[in-house]
Amino acid sequence: MRVDIDRVVDIVGLAAEFDWSGSPDDLGRFCEAARWTITESGPHGAEIATNLDIDCPEAHAFVCDGRLNYINFDVSDVLSEEQSGDGALSRACFDSLADCLFRELGEPDRGARGSRHYFRWDLPKVIIFAYCLSRYNFVRLVDPQYQEKQDFIDKHVVARRDEI
Repeated sequence: MRVDIDRVVDIVGLAAEFDWSGSPDDLGRFCEAARWTITESGPHGAEIATNLDIDCPEAHAFVCDGRLNYINFDVSDVLSEEQSGDGALSRACFDSLADCLFRELGEPDRGARGSRHYFRWDLPKVIIFAYCLSRYNFVRLVDPQYQEKQDFIDKHVVARRDEI
């Protein structure tokens, strides 16, 4: 399983310093700065070819109500069901990536080393998530206004399902 750690750290650093406005126009500007190519675009988002050295270098952007909500991009190869096994290989790759992201962004606002396989950094203009799944790893760059709504839903709607 390959993870393009150096390039991912570069992209995350770029995202952390980027002048995000929440506008769908941010997507084109960010892709140009990252040297990514928008391959398909529509009113609700875009498909993007990244320049990461992985087997499926893709990203997906999602737009709603005139705002760029988030961009997901794969940061590792995708393992087959057989290769993924118990997820140990994916976790090992993620741990290596996470160490580099900690150096770039500091300690995360959510998630802790060794206990979770996702981390979240709340920056003024972008929220950065890094996720580890059993078959691959990905990063999500999120508009803070969109994430605020998601956090509200998580806290007030999803959490209350336990009360029902």
